[in-house]
Amino acid sequence: MAKPEKRSQKDGSESAYYWSSKFVKAEKYRTPPYGCMDLDMTQFLKDVKPWVENLSRVNKAIDQVHVTNEYDEFLGKPGPLRCIFPWSKEPVRVDRRFWESLVCLDPPKKGWLMDEHIDLWVEYMLHFRPVAANWAMVTAYFVQLLLQDSIPIWYANGEKYNIAWADVEHVFMPINEKEKHWFLASFEIRTGIVTFYDSGSHEHDEKRPWYLNMRACLQAGLPIVLEQAKVFEKKCIDRAKFGITFKDARNIPSQGGLFGDCGIWVCIFLYRLSHGKRLAVENPVQAALAYREHMANFFSKHRAGLPIVLEQAKVFEKKCIDRAKFGITFKDARNIPSQGGLFGDCGIWVCIFLYRLSHGKRLAVENPVQAALAYREHMANFFFKHRVSSWYADSKVAGGKTRFILAGHTDKACSHFNLNEVNLF
Repeated sequence: MAKPEKRSQKDGSESAYYWSSKFVKAEKYRTPPYGCMDLDMTQFLKDVKPWVENLSRVNKAIDQVHVTNEYDEFLGKPGPLRCIFPWSKEPVRVDRRFWESLVCLDPPKKGWLMDEHIDLWVEYMLHFRPVAANWAMVTAYFVQLLLQDSIPIWYANGEKYNIAWADVEHVFMPINEKEKHWFLASFEIRTGIVTFYDSGSHEHDEKRPWYLNMRACLQAGLPIVLEQAKVFEKKCIDRAKFGITFKDARNIPSQGGLFGDCGIWVCIFLYRLSHGKRLAVENPVQAALAYREHMANFFSKHRAGLPIVLEQAKVFEKKCIDRAKFGITFKDARNIPSQGGLFGDCGIWVCIFLYRLSHGKRLAVENPVQAALAYREHMANFFFKHRVSSWYADSKVAGGKTRFILAGHTDKACSHFNLNEVNLF
């Protein structure tokens, strides 16, 4: 078996597509694999343990993030490297960009964290939250919705995470100024004080339009969230005297070094503040790099992809495959027909490949264009010959009443029945 390739042995050009606007657009409109959402993660959750902070590093270099051989080999694989994680219930889905940016192998080599990093970290913290804890957390989406003039009450009434704000005293809110900066807000419900924990510079922040707008949205939106979630009523807080004020946390670590560590510091702040730990560290640059390295190993250890299907279906067990040594790799088939002609024949060729590969037939054809056209014509005749009756329902609104139109066709003549309107009201 060939030795696995490593990302560190490549120039990174093969991953350029996954950072392009074309891939980002394709992911936005990609149909989510809903079937994977039903996977039972119970067994995999047993292997997930609470975070144990470790600021040690194998290599103290400040210009690179050390990755394990396993992580290096994982990044060396082709493809988008899509994964989910057992503690994420929706779930949050990640791809190559998640893995590369975490270890500063993104194109700018800055390591800016994405929403997915923060969302997964928040859900991980919530997974091990003590029942009696006096805090709640939200993902960055909460403040994003406030900035869009929405009121995401489902975070506050217990619908989202089964944690009602009426039962806690503090809410931690990661905030992302898109493609610029991450910082954390800690909202003290009874006093209305929002404390910003920002590892970056605070100079002139209050004069920037985005910062002023963010504060205004929090001042206007948070009281509405509290009111609609009945937090004022349950905590006996006088709504008329309640207001949102702001302050900056002082004497906290400042980011430095060569990478964009603001997102990493949000993760550090979330962990330490929620666990009552001091924020001070001896060396902020080394602390952030250590967090990157240990978070990369943690996420890599608990990623779930295609092997989870094999494991739950007991394929490893029945085929005597060593799960620990199993991995998914990719290759492209060579010397196969290439589509051509005037039409989009890629789907036709999938049908040809499915038939020929499943029947042990050679893929080679004398004329790919003619072969694809022949398949189209014979498939059209085949489907037309074997069509069966179908029924559909359409609706229309007429005269203020909703009516359903039922129509059908026969399997031979394809003649439509007379339309029958059914008045349901």
